Amino acid sequence: MRSKPKTSKEEYKITNIINYVRKSRRDEEREKRTGEDTLEEQKMLMCRVLDDLGIPYDQFLEIGSGDSIANRPVFQQVLQLLKEGRYDTIAVKEISRLGRGSYEDTGLIMDLLQEKRIYIITPYRTYDPNNSSDARQIRFELFMAREEYEQIKERMVGARYSYAMQGKWMTGSVPFGYYLNSRTQRLEIDEDQAKVVRLIFDLYVNGIEGRKVGFKAISNYLSKLGIKTPKGYDNWDTHQLKRMVTNPVYIGHVRFSQTERRKGRIIVRPKDEHIYVEEAHEPIIDIEVFYEAQERVNNPHTTPSHNGKGFAVSELTALMVCNVCEKKLVINRSKRRHKKKDGEVSVYFDYYLRCRNGCLTTRYEPIEEKVVGLLEYFHEIDNNTLEKSLHGIIEKKSKENFTHAQRKEDILNQIKSKIKELEKRRDFIFTKYENGVYDDQTFVERRSAIEAELQELKTMEESWYSNVEETAITSESPLDVEVVKDNFTKILTIYKNTKSPQIKNEILHSLFHDITLTILEKGTVSKHAKVKLSPRFKHVITEKLNIKNTLEKA
Repeated sequence: MRSKPKTSKEEYKITNIINYVRKSRRDEEREKRTGEDTLEEQKMLMCRVLDDLGIPYDQFLEIGSGDSIANRPVFQQVLQLLKEGRYDTIAVKEISRLGRGSYEDTGLIMDLLQEKRIYIITPYRTYDPNNSSDARQIRFELFMAREEYEQIKERMVGARYSYAMQGKWMTGSVPFGYYLNSRTQRLEIDEDQAKVVRLIFDLYVNGIEGRKVGFKAISNYLSKLGIKTPKGYDNWDTHQLKRMVTNPVYIGHVRFSQTERRKGRIIVRPKDEHIYVEEAHEPIIDIEVFYEAQERVNNPHTTPSHNGKGFAVSELTALMVCNVCEKKLVINRSKRRHKKKDGEVSVYFDYYLRCRNGCLTTRYEPIEEKVVGLLEYFHEIDNNTLEKSLHGIIEKKSKENFTHAQRKEDILNQIKSKIKELEKRRDFIFTKYENGVYDDQTFVERRSAIEAELQELKTMEESWYSNVEETAITSESPLDVEVVKDNFTKILTIYKNTKSPQIKNEILHSLFHDITLTILEKGTVSKHAKVKLSPRFKHVITEKLNIKNTLEKA
């Protein structure tokens, strides 16, 4: 049976009470599990407590659970009323309901309680802030509330990282192009939306009808095609398009812990504290296309090249493939501490290549060395052996062209769909005119507007048909071994002369379609694993490479 709080009007001279009710983190978690209304439950509890006292009171309910005073508007109002002297007592389920803010917030609350001598009523007792024993208890409760919040936040960040490493989506609203599988908590591709995402990237990287354009032109183009925004609007916002084009979620990467809230403001965290998880889910965009888009965003007046500007890129990022499940391998880093005899602690990192499905894990450095060895092998062997070795492992040019051709086909289909829609609207206008609904002027104005739009779409359609014919698949040219040899020489020179993992990754992606990794024999602490590398080269290796920009970067 609940006991009454030890208080009386005479003992504490209480005349007016303000009751502050808000959810705790535990309340929110319980609501998710049980569906109970914990706020209403708390409100009823405090009503029973305060009704028994026979003292006038008002209740103020905070719907959310903010981490600071700045994020709790109702509590700000309560504090202001206390400062104005409208109430001499605050009632809460427990003292911790006042806290959870920063230590500065805790100090502000404590100063106000003591300066105005504001009593605190809980269901179990009443606290006098001018009583040294009670003041000590209040400070302790507020301090522990803050510490509990910090522990909860630390566990949540750790859980988010752990879940993200498993490929689960933990960073907020689901991005356009995906849907969230509620059972697995993973992002899965929504193919209808993904077509729009691929189109946006294609228009930004390759231009419209061969002409490079910015986000404003793309916005207008999408509107003409009748493609709706993620929220169903007709007009695309240019900032929204830029956010999409720069979001690594579309190459399967998850990024979080980039910002934090301090005193009610969003603060950007230092770059070394940002967390990136590669290959967390299935990508919509090829990594090469994505990096070309980043180059255009960061250097709009230069020719695009493959660079991971702004993202954590290692030499082998998005290059290695698991031989078991054929998924791209991800790169994981683990921190290790070593205590020396003199007591000094040194920190270093181990890097691993890991299959997201758990098929294999192996140390990173030996594989990177073997990839370089692979380049050296093709560089040093004689011409006849080189030609035989490359036979069957060069990705056909037709496959490289297929994706872009498919994008053009998607655009043509969208144009045809929009033309049909406009033709139906034109027929509707004729029907209304024949039935006498539209007068001559209205009919002419509406017909002219639709016919002008139709003419523009038909011009676009003809242009895309012409463009498709110009980029039709051509027959493969014979292999020029001397050109290939020269390319390997240039590539090795650049690779060995640069220290930038990002540039090395660009070089490898310009050369390889991918490299399949097979573990023949697992390694130990002192012995590297025995592996087999099966490369697929891009067709570009057979053509004379122009690597001036890459040399300048290196």
